[in-house]
Amino acid sequence: MKADAITARIIEDANLQAERTLAEARVKAEKMQAEFEAELEKKQKDSEAQTEKQISDMRDRMLRMAQLDQKKQMLAVKREVIDMAFEDALERMYKMPADKKREYIKKLIIESAEGGEMVIPSKPDEAVFDEGFMAQVNEAVQKAGKEPLKKSDAARDIDGGFVLSKDGMEINCAYKAVLGQYRSALEAEAAALIFN
Repeated sequence: MKADAITARIIEDANLQAERTLAEARVKAEKMQAEFEAELEKKQKDSEAQTEKQISDMRDRMLRMAQLDQKKQMLAVKREVIDMAFEDALERMYKMPADKKREYIKKLIIESAEGGEMVIPSKPDEAVFDEGFMAQVNEAVQKAGKEPLKKSDAARDIDGGFVLSKDGMEINCAYKAVLGQYRSALEAEAAALIFN
């Protein structure tokens, strides 16, 4: 009987120990479950925050790109309008009335010539460079202390204006070349006039 009591006692102690171990394991498991759920919730919140930030960054990037594209398109339109304005100015130079054309060419020769050059007129403006015109030009050139100029017998195949030639060097005074030379200086002014 004593053996049965001892066995019962051992079994009871073993059951109590098992219940304690099981209770400790449950507490530990519940704690681990709570920690896991807290970690999962934190990771989920971090992930959501990161996703929101990425979405916000992407939206900002797309907005900046759209604004940049819009500025590029606006700049292209402005460039096109300025190009049209300069093309119109060139066309007006070609179509200047004879008296204005003579004055413009005379002024351009006086400003560009160093003295002693050969003046080669463009085919369209060849009629401007008659003897009387060349006499006026040479009078003005000589007043400026420069040698007189000579007119070439052959015209140059350019759209308008002339070329000054001396010692193998040429100065291109075709309307397109002159307008191109002043374009960079005039573009800002033209843009201000057109767009303001």
